[in-house]
Amino acid sequence: MASLTDLMNMASGARSTYSLGKSFFTADTVRITDMNGVQVFSQCRAMSVQVSRTSTLAEHPLETGNTIADFKIIKPNSITLKMIIPDDAYRAVYKEIEQAWLNSTAFIVQTWASSFANMVLTDLPHDETPGSVGCVSLTLTLKEVVWFTSTVETMPAREVAVSSKSAKNGGTAKPDADTVKQGQKRPASLTQANTQNVKVFF
Repeated sequence: MASLTDLMNMASGARSTYSLGKSFFTADTVRITDMNGVQVFSQCRAMSVQVSRTSTLAEHPLETGNTIADFKIIKPNSITLKMIIPDDAYRAVYKEIEQAWLNSTAFIVQTWASSFANMVLTDLPHDETPGSVGCVSLTLTLKEVVWFTSTVETMPAREVAVSSKSAKNGGTAKPDADTVKQGQKRPASLTQANTQNVKVFF
């Protein structure tokens, strides 16, 4: 027969387990926010989260057969979230998630361990089975991105040096100059003069 102390310890453990389960379902331990920290997809509940943080070593073989590494490339973080959505909110929430996926919206994923910023949805498959009554399961895959905006600047012909071949022949061709005013150019067709040195091998 269990002693009074054992019964008290069992009751304490049961209360702790109940409190943990209650806090899990009433508060989001893992959540997705926008870049300003405002929670999004609040009707989703994360059932599991898998964070992938990997890197690649730049390895080089030696003549002795050994391998050395002199650099490490840290790859973008990747996070997979398995979530559930109540049936009554599924259509609206799924449309919201789908729009964020189409717009490549950046999010912050907050977990117990850390927060991961600049995460973009890459995949959003979902499962619908007769056994899942009252909720729909959804798997979100997010990957870290660094956006870069490219710019194009034109260079006046006077700032480009004449090629050595053109200068040798007395020309002024500047192949690297801006050609925006020249329009599209068609490739020159081969003539008898410039096909004399062409050799074909079979």
